[in-house]
Amino acid sequence: MKTERYSLRHVKQRLQERYGLPITKEDYNKLKAKIKTLTPDVMEDDSAEKQGIFTLPFKGKNVTFVYSYTLDRIKTVLPPRIT
Repeated sequence: MKTERYSLRHVKQRLQERYGLPITKEDYNKLKAKIKTLTPDVMEDDSAEKQGIFTLPFKGKNVTFVYSYTLDRIKTVLPPRIT
């Protein structure tokens, strides 16, 4: 199973690739805490995992995160929406 450390590395990489933004462990933990208080934009609940998709302001940009309630971690960052 992938660890929270792996998830942080993955989120760092995706934020840099997709938004040009850095993230620290402290930022990651603050985002996790904030996400836990919010209602997701989309909720996915299958037999293996429950996860939500959240679009949040982060360092001046709206960023879409995927959070796993099952694993209690941010799993990834989705690409910016094209409108």
